[in-house]
Amino acid sequence: DCAVASPATVSRLGVVWIPPDALGIRPPIVTWMGKYTLEGMSDELKETLMGLFDQTVEKTIYFVRRNCRESIPSMDNNLVASLCRLFQSLFTVEAGVDLAAPDIA
Repeated sequence: DCAVASPATVSRLGVVWIPPDALGIRPPIVTWMGKYTLEGMSDELKETLMGLFDQTVEKTIYFVRRNCRESIPSMDNNLVASLCRLFQSLFTVEAGVDLAAPDIA
């Protein structure tokens, strides 16, 4: 784990290490949207979904940090990754998602 490695060790490995909190929460969401959204999802629906992430995720993480106690401490990007995986497991054809439905943008 590079978080606990000395700078000399990281240098010998030949990697550039950026602390997870330096990236923010948007990159994992953008990566997930690019790789795992359903085929056939319109660009408009993708933009709407990304807008919902933008409106709610940071506020929700702030709420969790201020009002909840975690039994195992987590990083913000881990919470975002878990949210994306949860959403991915629910947003499937098998779960009843129909992109051809008239009420889907």
